[in-house]
Amino acid sequence: MKLGTNLMKTLLPALAMSVIGSAACTAGTDKTLVSWVCLANTAQQGGSALTIQSDDRFDGIVFGERVAGKWMAGSEGFARTQGDQQANAVEKADNTALVQMAIVYKGNQISIYRNGEGAFNFPLIC
Repeated sequence: MKLGTNLMKTLLPALAMSVIGSAACTAGTDKTLVSWVCLANTAQQGGSALTIQSDDRFDGIVFGERVAGKWMAGSEGFARTQGDQQANAVEKADNTALVQMAIVYKGNQISIYRNGEGAFNFPLIC
C-alpha cells in the first residue's frame, strides 16, 4: 500500500496530536508517528528517529534495537513492539538517502511504512 497525498495530509495533523496526546496501550489511542531520516550508519543499534512520551510510557520510531538493520515500533519494555522481526526487511539505504518512516497505531493494529509503502503490520497485544 502506498501513502498518497491525501493520507499525508491526515498523517501530519495526527502527528501533531500524537506529540501532545498520551502514549497509552489501549485500543482507541490512535496516532501516527512520521520521521524523515538519513542514516549515517546502518550497522548502529538502538537509535530513535522520533519518540513521544507520557510519564513512563513511550512510543517511537526505532532503528536496530532488537534486530540489527531493521526498523521497529519502540515502546517501554517492548509493550507495543513486534516480537519476531526476523522476516522484516533489512534497511539498505546508504548514508545519502532520505528515508521516510511512519508508524500508524490504529485500534489493535500497528503498521509500519517505509517511504510510503506498507512494510509490515502486527497486532497490538498488551
